[in-house]
Amino acid sequence: MGVFNIESPYLFISDAHKDSETVSLFIKAMQNTGFRLRFDQGIEADTEWPKNIAAHLIEAEAVVVFMSPNTVAYQNCRNEINSALSFGCLFPHSDGIYF
Repeated sequence: MGVFNIESPYLFISDAHKDSETVSLFIKAMQNTGFRLRFDQGIEADTEWPKNIAAHLIEAEAVVVFMSPNTVAYQNCRNEINSALSFGCLFPHSDGIYF
């Protein structure tokens, strides 16, 4: 499911891995409607993780953050949220809300 080498424009998905079952439903629905998404499951293991994530956050049209207690507890998610806030492209998404 994790495709990370797609063309712009795209939405960056930020979530805690513990929420992956719920988030994967949203990702599939968005991909099925034609949205281009980037999310961390597609990053190669030998990649410098923070630098790679930062580059993709900067290029994203918007960052969709799945807010949950797991997200808030995870330092990498908090870093992604802060980056999105500084770029002015944050879109919080509450757990369990689908469109």
